[in-house]
This record gives sequence, structure tokens and C-alpha cells, in this order.
Amino acid sequence: LNTITYGAAISACGHGPSWQHALGLYSEFAFSYPEPKGMFLGNVINACRMASSWVFACILLERELSRWSSFDKLDIGMPYQVPQQALRKSGLSICAQQHGFLAVLKAAGIRTTSIIEKARGVFQQFGGPDLTCVSRLDLMTSGLLVVALGDL
Repeated sequence: LNTITYGAAISACGHGPSWQHALGLYSEFAFSYPEPKGMFLGNVINACRMASSWVFACILLERELSRWSSFDKLDIGMPYQVPQQALRKSGLSICAQQHGFLAVLKAAGIRTTSIIEKARGVFQQFGGPDLTCVSRLDLMTSGLLVVALGDL
């Protein structure tokens, strides 16, 4: 299998009740291709989300964020920190931040693009990197939204 095949299979599993298959394929992919792919991680987290398997999604996210920080092209140095006061004013709930990635809590009824634009504005206001969407949540879905710091 190559990266395109893995990506298509993981994405297909994410659109159905096959989150365990998506997780297995992602693990196989990560073993065969150690260079991380943000879109694949987003698809697996989405599959877990659709099955309400947040525990697995959080464990995977934590494991991958620590593993990914060792790759130079994704490592932007120390995690960029926006002052807490600015985050409170913006209304954003930042759940986790590692080298190159951010996890933001999204409430139901709010568009993914609205969260990303708000976060982008706050980060750029303080000289931070641009943000890249690596997963999406439906309008009426609440959950953890993964965002890449910088371009992937």
C-alpha cells in the first residue's frame, strides 16, 4: 500500500461505523511511513468522533502530537503561546497545544470555519503562525477540532 491508498482507506472508514478499522490502518500507516500526515490523523479522529469514541481519539491525539514534534518540517520551535487573557477575550477553548498542533473545543451550532478564523485572528494578532484546518466537525456537532500551526 502507498500513502494515497492508505489515505483513501482511512477516509472511507471515517465515513462509516468503522472507526476501529481506521485506527488500525492509521497504526499500520504510521509504522510503514513514519513521516506524519495531518489529514490522515484528522480522518481517524473524525471516525472516532462519529462513533463517540472520544477516549481513543484523545489518546491517539496525545500520542501523535508528541511523536510529530520530532519532525523538523513540522516543528516550529517551542509551542507558540497566545496570552491567556487574549484567549479568554476571544472565547476560544484551547484544550491542548504541542509543536505544530492545536486542539480547540468546538460547541454545537458553530461552524468549523468560524472557529479557525477566530483562532487565526488571535494567533496572528500576537505574531503567531497561520493555522491550517486538518479536520472538520459538522455544524451541529460539538467536539475537539484539530488545527495545524503553520502550513502542512
